[in-house]
Amino acid sequence: MVEVAPHAAVAALARLVLDYRIVTLAVASAALPFGSRPEAVDLPLLLLALGLANALPLLRWGRVAPFLMRHPIVLALDYVVTLGVLLSTGINGPLLYYTLGTAFLAGVLYGRGGAGIFAALLVAGYAYAYVSGPPSQMGGFQAVVGTPSLYVLLVAGAAAVRTLLVRQAQIEAELVVAQTEAATAQERSRLARELHDSLGKTLHGMALLAGALPRWLERDPARAAAEARVLGGSAELAAQQARELLHGMRADRLELPLHDAVRGFVRGWCDGNGLAVDLDVAAVSAVSTEVRYELFWILREALRNVERHAAATRVRVRLAATDHLVELVVADDGVGLGHPDLDGLALGGHFGLLGMRERAQLVGGELTLTQECPSGTRVTARVPLIRAGAAPARAGERSRA
Repeated sequence: MVEVAPHAAVAALARLVLDYRIVTLAVASAALPFGSRPEAVDLPLLLLALGLANALPLLRWGRVAPFLMRHPIVLALDYVVTLGVLLSTGINGPLLYYTLGTAFLAGVLYGRGGAGIFAALLVAGYAYAYVSGPPSQMGGFQAVVGTPSLYVLLVAGAAAVRTLLVRQAQIEAELVVAQTEAATAQERSRLARELHDSLGKTLHGMALLAGALPRWLERDPARAAAEARVLGGSAELAAQQARELLHGMRADRLELPLHDAVRGFVRGWCDGNGLAVDLDVAAVSAVSTEVRYELFWILREALRNVERHAAATRVRVRLAATDHLVELVVADDGVGLGHPDLDGLALGGHFGLLGMRERAQLVGGELTLTQECPSGTRVTARVPLIRAGAAPARAGERSRA
């Protein structure tokens, strides 16, 4: 269980109490034209002092709030002020509603533990002000039962609100932990799949070839030399695949939104090869980690094909999203492939394009390949923002690749 302290939410609720008090002071100022009892304190001066006492903390709330959260005992001073207000203006005076803020603030700062103590203190202070006041204010249900009960109810209600804030903050913290663990598991699964699909197969082939070398040395030394050269080439291929895997992990900066990562990668690719790029990238949010990775991989592979095979002079990259789908388009003005069918291209050795389609299908999307007019190729990938279910690749495609 994750333990959290919802200081921010509690501090925001405490600030609302100060706002409430300022409103009650403004309402109490309406009593000024009616005058006050001779024995009462100077009401305008009291209103001004209380207004400053509540407004000044609001002006420096960024510093006051952390101090108040660390030292809730400061509320004892507020209790003394509340008791003074009750004694000076009476239990039926214009500042009675101001004192209710202390009850709510006690429940917010102390929760259930200290709330009961403050409730008892508030009721005791109110009772003292009741018996100390003039006989004219005594009697009646509101004065004897209603107002004391209201103090208790406000303290209990504020303590319940604090408890809800604690639970909400704890649930949010646990959700963040769960999302982080899920993202970590997805990343591990993705890396395992990458290693199995590319580097793992190459290393397995190298192991088989290395195991056969001793027999070829005995039977046919010339064949053994040729196989050794093949083994060396396989080792270079494995090193290249490992570098590409690491480069792909670094290129997709996961701390950035997808659209910012796409802009940064395309601009870096453009600077590296000197091709002109028309970049049209819209903001894309709420995309899952798995969808993001596969789409980013498709982008890298498409631009790599343009660089190696298209002989293009200009490239267009577009990223757009709807409520449920995100679309990536990579188009060039190169020589074109002459065969827009992906299965036919796979038979001709273009397995990169087939892998792009498989990756789009893996996250429940689709990839299409069309000829640009008058020349060139356009690759379009449409995938859901959040994977709902992947469409399985057609039988034999992955084995052929």
